Amino acid sequence: MTTAFERAMTVLPLDHDPVAGQEVRREFADLGVGLAEFLGRVAGGSPFLRGLMLREAGFLRAALGQEMALVVPQVLIDLQGLVLAGAAVGLRQAKRRVALWTALCDLAGVWDLTAVTGALTALADAAVAVSVQLLVEDEVRRGRLPGGDGRAG
Repeated sequence: MTTAFERAMTVLPLDHDPVAGQEVRREFADLGVGLAEFLGRVAGGSPFLRGLMLREAGFLRAALGQEMALVVPQVLIDLQGLVLAGAAVGLRQAKRRVALWTALCDLAGVWDLTAVTGALTALADAAVAVSVQLLVEDEVRRGRLPGGDGRAG
């Protein structure tokens, strides 16, 4: 069964380094020959994306199996659950996931430049908003800013 992503693909990247892509082809062989080949070719051309695919394999499998338009919004929704102590880890994870998804959509010809820049802009906007919210909440908690009780810190 082909996924929406696979049906939307219009480009298959050149196979720059087939050996470098073999691990990725094996890792994602269960997704079918077409997707495994695409991912292997991307991995063979970009060590950075190869590392992201292997590190975020669970996310990538889920993303490739769902409606493409929902992937980035779901990553951004997940940011809303961050707490200050885990914000750095959560923000880096969101960056990895959006970078990976955006790159794959771009390299497959699934997204145009507007969609690519839109996804990256949405991530930046959400990351700044969540960061500011968490930092202001922390300052209120510490009494350095007026809190919800109406008193100044």
